[in-house]
Amino acid sequence: MNCFVTFRLIPIILLLGAIKVNAQNSTTGKLSSIKGIVIDSLHNSSIPSLTVAVYFKASGKIINFGLTNRFGAFTIDKIPRNVPLKILLSHVSFGQVVKELTIDSRLSAVDLKKIYIVPKINELEEFAISMPPPVKMNGDTLEFNADAFELDSNAVIDDLLRRLPGMTIWSDGKITVNGKEIKGLTVNGKPFFGDDMSIALQNLPKLSVKKIQVYEDKANGLSEPETRMNVVLKEDKNKGFFGKMGAGGGTGKHYMLEGTLNAFDGRSQLSIAAAHNNVNMRQDNMEAMLRNMSYKGNGARVEFEPNFGVLGNLLPLNLAARYLHSFNENENLGFYNRMQLDVSSNKNKLLLDKNTFRITSISDEESLLKKENLKSATVNEDHSINGKYEKKKKGKSLLIKPFIHKKYDSRSDINYIELSSSMKGMLSSSSNKYKSQNEYVQGGFNIEYAYDRDAFDLSNYSKIQKWSYSYKLNYTFLAAESKRLIKRVASLNMQGGASMTDYDRNYNEHGNSLFNEVGITVNGIKARNYNWLNSHNIKFDIYANVKWNNEKDDNYVYDILNEDVKVNNFGLTNNRVINSYTASSGLSMNKSWGQSDITGRSSNWNLRLSLNSQWFYWKSLATQPKQNLSMKYLKFTPKAELSHSKSKTSKFNKWFSITFDQYFTYPVLEQLLPLVDSSVIYYQILGNPNLRETLHNDLKINYTLISSRRSNNYDIRMFVGAGISRDALTDSVYIDSVGRSLIYYSNVNSKYGNASIEASKSFKLNENNRLEFTFNTQASLRKLPSYFNGIRLETLNFGTDTKISTLFNYRDMFSVIMANGIVNNFAKVKGQDRFTTSTIVNSLGAAYKFLEGWSIGSTLSLNYTRSSRGSNNQFNIFNMNVSKRFLKKRNLEMKLSGYDLLNQNKGVLNYAKGNYFVNGDVNVLTRYYMLSISYFPRFF
Repeated sequence: MNCFVTFRLIPIILLLGAIKVNAQNSTTGKLSSIKGIVIDSLHNSSIPSLTVAVYFKASGKIINFGLTNRFGAFTIDKIPRNVPLKILLSHVSFGQVVKELTIDSRLSAVDLKKIYIVPKINELEEFAISMPPPVKMNGDTLEFNADAFELDSNAVIDDLLRRLPGMTIWSDGKITVNGKEIKGLTVNGKPFFGDDMSIALQNLPKLSVKKIQVYEDKANGLSEPETRMNVVLKEDKNKGFFGKMGAGGGTGKHYMLEGTLNAFDGRSQLSIAAAHNNVNMRQDNMEAMLRNMSYKGNGARVEFEPNFGVLGNLLPLNLAARYLHSFNENENLGFYNRMQLDVSSNKNKLLLDKNTFRITSISDEESLLKKENLKSATVNEDHSINGKYEKKKKGKSLLIKPFIHKKYDSRSDINYIELSSSMKGMLSSSSNKYKSQNEYVQGGFNIEYAYDRDAFDLSNYSKIQKWSYSYKLNYTFLAAESKRLIKRVASLNMQGGASMTDYDRNYNEHGNSLFNEVGITVNGIKARNYNWLNSHNIKFDIYANVKWNNEKDDNYVYDILNEDVKVNNFGLTNNRVINSYTASSGLSMNKSWGQSDITGRSSNWNLRLSLNSQWFYWKSLATQPKQNLSMKYLKFTPKAELSHSKSKTSKFNKWFSITFDQYFTYPVLEQLLPLVDSSVIYYQILGNPNLRETLHNDLKINYTLISSRRSNNYDIRMFVGAGISRDALTDSVYIDSVGRSLIYYSNVNSKYGNASIEASKSFKLNENNRLEFTFNTQASLRKLPSYFNGIRLETLNFGTDTKISTLFNYRDMFSVIMANGIVNNFAKVKGQDRFTTSTIVNSLGAAYKFLEGWSIGSTLSLNYTRSSRGSNNQFNIFNMNVSKRFLKKRNLEMKLSGYDLLNQNKGVLNYAKGNYFVNGDVNVLTRYYMLSISYFPRFF
């Protein structure tokens, strides 16, 4: 266990090293700050959002910059002393002013006092061209000038954003600007090959970018505006071609093939991607393939690698194509007319060899022991066509999403099971062969129309004075057909071999379904001319939704007896039609109040009270008489939410909410009156026709604190939830003399709770070095009584999942990420022994760029599992690679990789729940070496 102690010390050592690096940087040249207040000389008033940038006088290279606050004041830190400087002050309404100075070596700060600027100064246009302002406010949009930042010629947008003050790219890909999370990214106002921001950030060259825009999207029908980013390309860079073509071969007949080609112009984008390997690198959607095959610029980064945590051997084949077209050449932010078409074909084969040992506690004295070996081969195919058309203009938006999916899967299993009792010895054994072929086709569409009466509707100005609201209409249609062929051959050997039961059961199943849904939601209803509602800032929301579903199943089941004699199984053969209807509606009242001041402080409260209704009708008609039944419910449920937000400009944002929600769930036919299949030997569901609906009462508390300081980013999110379920469904299990589990269901009262904390902190040590800490933990607790052999068991399940990670970037040369994670499970039945399991994973990933185009990377994970029953396991996985990038654009790469170099990887099963514990092993990917070559075509 010493290695785990050492691993936990690494983040501390790294932090001390980072502090030392920062200290060395600070001692190599003393730094000062420059402050002042900018005044409009014509009106004698302060000028907010004016750009202040400091440059080296000799080279014109930018040192640091900032914006004046609402009082016209600014402070620019980290300015060198004894060096001639130029200070550029610029604003779209005031032109530009330049001041020159050299800071005395004895001064830690320089106060320029009041700086007066006359509107529209034109004398400095030549200087403005040679040194453009790095940042400015254009209305409500923050704009960064890309040309103001000097980077390597092969740098991408990701490299640029990491240089911008106030901008943080977190290790999970999240982007924040002054503490506000970027919710979406567009290029020239349009999505760039989808919604994944990393596709644009890690592929588009910095030299193609004119400016980066950050703005608040207030016209999105949201209660709170979202922060978004738009990348504006230079006029001559509005078209391009990029991608990747890679192949690799290695020991043990391991291989990897992948490629993507992407082209775009002002209106259209076309992408084609493919991937195939036998090293567990699954990429079954377009976003995953584009993200993992990105160019990724100059920085040292820990790369996407084979997944050694996959249970079994996975052989994926993934194909995808995407076409996007904008019908407007120049789209304004928030106004668009575009379409998207996605075509994908995925085939995944999984080979599994699993051994498990399960201990089920029957009483204080006796346990049921189950030993199982399973060999399985599964092939899943998924072929789909998805379309999307969306248009938004003047408060109106239309979204149409047609699709068609075809899925096919086949499975072949062979398993052997032994059941014994800790007191009675061997009970029974069984051998089973299972084969299935399933085909599923689904098609349909969704239409959504939204209208915001307050947005840009100047033609109805007189009506707007009376009413304010927005509404959304949606309609969904789905049609599906399924076919399924199953063959199950099973034998059950009783204790001592006294008797044996054989099954050769075959299933031919065919199904059809139709689904329709219609809904309307009206938000923010407010009578503008009704003084009492206006004075109390009260608004109303209403919604109504109707769903109806029709399912038809024709199932023919037969047994083969006496050498291919088919006998209809009248107990399982069944033709069934199920019709269900759901009508939901609700009314909500929103009351908000708050205050703000000129210093940027604000405090706002909102109270939302809702009353919802649900009418549910369900009817089954079947040739099996027991499944002819109907159910009808009419329920009313309340919901209440109190939320509070508090913020200060450039300081912090806080959110707090507490929510109470009540809702119902209903039992389904297979829980009420299932058809019992005796060939599923050890697990037979008998059902309970007297089950009642479950009433859930949930209480949720959320708290978020986000720093919006430019140089002190942190993010804390906390959640606590608890609930009581009345008449929750639970298992009622009876173990017979051969060890079979006969499952009934019962209604009991249940209690549950969960909590989570997410915290992250980023230190920008200087322009090139960054340190990031993240902490995530979640816990869940559930008390769910159950019945076992007629005895009520008070069962408690508790689990935690905690992860601490540290990321450090040194220039573009070195990157290291460390993570310490532990997962605990605790299961206890009152009056019986408890089961506990723990899984500990400590990992380290590093990448280092050395010489010209050379880089080395490695990952190490230390894995340890332990349990109160069964053996403990420890294994380590160490991967390493060396790569070299060639050509002027650094777009040809050769890589030599070694995976699981210690040859210790294990597939360990280790978990506990209720009154049972499972321990086992499964086949996994093990050591191999691979040589790969990749070419990244890049033309912009």
